[in-house]
Amino acid sequence: MRERRSESTDARVDGRRETDPRLTTRDCAERLGVSTNFIVGEIRDGRLRALVIRRGRRRSMYRIAPADLNAYLRQHRWTKAAS
Repeated sequence: MRERRSESTDARVDGRRETDPRLTTRDCAERLGVSTNFIVGEIRDGRLRALVIRRGRRRSMYRIAPADLNAYLRQHRWTKAAS
């Protein structure tokens, strides 16, 4: 018997599943060839969507969905391809 998957777990965006692990600021910076400070600045300025993980008095952490990074690249016409 064939297994049925729900559309939400099998939905693909830009060749990736919606449930793929999110990227760190370091992952994004390495893909774009920029600093992590640049990525954090883009997140804080609202240009790059990210999940903000607040940890009390410690520095916040950010996680970026691959689809959000690809949308950012298209919107800003980034010339270096993200892999």
